[in-house]
Amino acid sequence: MDKSKSMKTEKSESWVEANVVVNTKPSMAVDNLKIDEFEIGLLTVTRYFLASVNKTSVENWQQGYTIASERWGETVGLRAAFYLWSLINSVLNSKSDVFLFHDPLNLETRGFVSEDEKLLIQTIHHMRRDQTSLARKAMFGLCNGVIDSETVKAGLMLSTRFPINLQAVGMRSEKPRLRLVEQ
Repeated sequence: MDKSKSMKTEKSESWVEANVVVNTKPSMAVDNLKIDEFEIGLLTVTRYFLASVNKTSVENWQQGYTIASERWGETVGLRAAFYLWSLINSVLNSKSDVFLFHDPLNLETRGFVSEDEKLLIQTIHHMRRDQTSLARKAMFGLCNGVIDSETVKAGLMLSTRFPINLQAVGMRSEKPRLRLVEQ
């Protein structure tokens, strides 16, 4: 079997080996997606996770968790990264072809999204807003016409824990401020 076209046939809950490739050609600007700040943060974390699957750097998954905890605090950030990884893992297990993503460290492509990244973030975006038909359409495109129940479950787990009203789940809306504490 041609290794470049092979996909893992067994589903894995903890780690996935998939055909994940760095996209060198930007397809759409992130600004054109009309997504909120939380979803932009998820895109960044997604890229680190995909880079670790791609084996660009196996430690990138750790960087993804670090970025999430720095962005939203440990309690929320680590949970968001965990549920995002579950969704990515499900998508990669159900996707029958290559998943294209942008290298998180490439400054030239950071402001752009590949078609696969766009569909993943749109799936999350629409699920968080309870826009079922739009979420289904995005997931259908993302997973090549196969809407797997595990992928839907993972998407719902993420979207219900992080609704569009971020304050409802205790997320920081601004960066932490340093202050002087005198004794």
